[in-house]
Amino acid sequence: MKKDITEDVKYVVETKIDGLSVALEYKKGVFVRGATRGNGQVGEDITENLRTIKHIPKTLKEPVDIIVRGEVFIGKEEFERLNDELEEGEKFANARNLAAGSLRQLDSSICKKRPLDIFIFNVQKSKDIKFTSHYESLLYMEKLGFNVNPVKILCSDIKEVINAINKIGEDREFLSFGIDGAVVKVDNLEQREFLGTTFKVPKWAVAYKYPPEQKETILKDIICQVGRTGAITPMAILEPVKVAGSTISKTTLHNEDFIKEKGLKIGDTVVIQKAGDVIPEVVKAVKTKRTGKEKTFVMPTTCPVCGGPVIREEGEAVTRCIGIECKARNLRNIIHFASKEGMNIEGLRRKNNRAII
Repeated sequence: MKKDITEDVKYVVETKIDGLSVALEYKKGVFVRGATRGNGQVGEDITENLRTIKHIPKTLKEPVDIIVRGEVFIGKEEFERLNDELEEGEKFANARNLAAGSLRQLDSSICKKRPLDIFIFNVQKSKDIKFTSHYESLLYMEKLGFNVNPVKILCSDIKEVINAINKIGEDREFLSFGIDGAVVKVDNLEQREFLGTTFKVPKWAVAYKYPPEQKETILKDIICQVGRTGAITPMAILEPVKVAGSTISKTTLHNEDFIKEKGLKIGDTVVIQKAGDVIPEVVKAVKTKRTGKEKTFVMPTTCPVCGGPVIREEGEAVTRCIGIECKARNLRNIIHFASKEGMNIEGLRRKNNRAII
């Protein structure tokens, strides 16, 4: 920025909310339409679903014509509470996908049951109000009644930006909502206009990604699951630990080679993180905390479900059950067949399949 702009540059640092971006349109202060980002020019009309979110005002405190952008998300506690009410096979993988999937539901009554929330972070267009700075526009949106991103730090130079980024990094574990980074924006709107944008991104903003949050826990056990192709996958059973806003109690260990490469033993203290702040993974064993009671894991020589023969072909990392009457394989084959990915069937899920079987 300093290279392209001779005068002083101020910045605003905000949390990058982990959700789905939407645009809200108001005419004379009344909410008339809402859409997803789509391809950047044309989005999906999701007005009726957005009307179910309580923090989206139906009428503003001033009768203005304005289009704003915000991020729809589900808070950490709300996501945990919702998942706790579901059976093991029905739990949602992460809050972001749940929020995005909820907004795309054709039936708005389903969306209404989900604990969706929103933070507004930008004025896209307004004929009535002219702003000189981004921070000024955020304060004005709060005045109109919008639920504006609570983490917005005005910085006078790049040193303050770095301090703000570090502060958000220290506090992110305690935020009630998930983030996938911080965003640094030029505050002055004339300077933004001068800097312009590329085909895909603005030149006046940049996202900072934090390293994944890591926590230590105990690897209580390693069990094996059998997939529809017969692949036997080791699964880590962990002492539950909260990482990046969700409680992790198990995660895949992929295959025998992965376990050997990481040097994992049952009973180890292990380091857990979320890859991309989404998928939990075991990073390493903390070997200095071993007591001598740890046990070496050995891949089963027969299928843990049907007792049938298993093979590991040369050049492959996967051990497979080849029993044609294996209940685990047959069940997962039926589940896959009667799914959107298989026969493109919507609404028929694992619970229904078990009833059929």
